[in-house]
Amino acid sequence: GSGDGGRREPNPKQPLGKRQVGAATLAWLHTAAGGLAGEYLSLVERLRAEGGSLEVEALHAAAAPTFAPRAVVLRCDEILAALGRPTEVPEGRAAEVRTHVPTVWSAFACAVRARLLERGGGHAAGGERGGGESERGDDRWSESVEWRLLRRLYEAGRSSEGFAWRIAAASDAAGGEREAAGVGTAEGV
Repeated sequence: GSGDGGRREPNPKQPLGKRQVGAATLAWLHTAAGGLAGEYLSLVERLRAEGGSLEVEALHAAAAPTFAPRAVVLRCDEILAALGRPTEVPEGRAAEVRTHVPTVWSAFACAVRARLLERGGGHAAGGERGGGESERGDDRWSESVEWRLLRRLYEAGRSSEGFAWRIAAASDAAGGEREAAGVGTAEGV
């Protein structure tokens, strides 16, 4: 770049990587995202067990208050706060990761994908459990209702009014936003 010593600022729309925040910071985030992925898949399973539609649009309405990007960042921040910041994670990097939507969402999506692969691919649109791999040998997780819903949640969140790639310090602003998003309430659990 021009006079920046060759150092480029990261694209704010891309997840932060090891070079920006360190491996320990990302490992801490991925631990929290793993718990959040379990919550997400449990919600989809519960909606399915209640006889709800397996159509992505119908599920979107039920899942959006708790699993839209902003709500995911706030819930992940709650989990990170409960875990506590490891000593090897610098405070500044922890704050940077906690508020960066693409980084939190990427960790969350990776955790959902890993869980779908572990359990054999998720549910097909007809409701049958995916077999993990199709006849072509490629993974079916990306065709599952759970994964298609996750993509829909992110796209809808990104295109919503007021969306930002970084939210205000999640731990500071989270109280009112969590309540408004229904996160951590009886309705949003």
